[in-house]
Amino acid sequence: MKKPILLLLAAILTVSTSVTRAQEDHAYTQGPVVIVSFVRTEPGMFEDYMRYLDTTYKRLMDGFKKKGIITDYACIKRFRAVRRMQI
Repeated sequence: MKKPILLLLAAILTVSTSVTRAQEDHAYTQGPVVIVSFVRTEPGMFEDYMRYLDTTYKRLMDGFKKKGIITDYACIKRFRAVRRMQI
């Protein structure tokens, strides 16, 4: 008789604990997410990669934007600084 009562108490405790955890406040608010990627191209392939971004990638992202999957996208290029030798 004790075993079914203990199992019932354990089930009630488990359910009440999971409901309490679901109602906890979070330290963040829902909002847009920014995903940043860093791409390093092989020597001589930079122009090909930029062409890809300007054609295939741009069409894909514009389609996602029309469907409401994403809100915006951007491509930023930065050239690596040339290291100068100290004499």
